[in-house]
Amino acid sequence: MLKIEVKSSEVITRTGTKNGRDWKITTQEAYAHIQNRNGSPAPYPEKILLSLDTGTPSRPPQAPYAVGTYYLSDSSHYVGDFSALRLGTPILLTEAEYRMQMNAIFQTLKAAA
Repeated sequence: MLKIEVKSSEVITRTGTKNGRDWKITTQEAYAHIQNRNGSPAPYPEKILLSLDTGTPSRPPQAPYAVGTYYLSDSSHYVGDFSALRLGTPILLTEAEYRMQMNAIFQTLKAAA
């Protein structure tokens, strides 16, 4: 799983108008610990922007992630048009949630063996 570090709970909000419609994008800076194409860890984490849900009239906006270490959930991925693997809205798991998910997967695999 992809390890993500959030160093600040500060959010960046951009707004504008396109084709007569208002838009709003809220993001939060974080760092992703990625691997090189050969599978070895990159020497430094890469700065990324996490999209936060801006909400609707019936749903409040997503709160920023607290400072800490997270892991990208497998439920963040989906198969899109033309069978292409896509990344949807990032869903981050805390370390405890990540370990619980990994333990459940391990138990399922163990039971199937």
